[in-house]
Amino acid sequence: MTARGKNILTLGAAGAMGAGVVCDLVSPQSGGGPVIVAADLSLDHVRKAVAEYDAARISPLALDVSDPGALAAAYTQTS
Repeated sequence: MTARGKNILTLGAAGAMGAGVVCDLVSPQSGGGPVIVAADLSLDHVRKAVAEYDAARISPLALDVSDPGALAAAYTQTS
């Protein structure tokens, strides 16, 4: 199964590990295709973390993962 035509929701995208995942997903070796929804509690921090990447492939999102309703809504919107 490939991610082509799908969105990928990354949690903690403003942190070191999450930003590393986003970096790997937008790299040329990833094959391109999916939109990466980069989510973290602070939208400003997410935007700073992903500023160097292709804006057409990244969609920053403010998300509190401790809020089950917000997490479910983010999942629904990205699938």
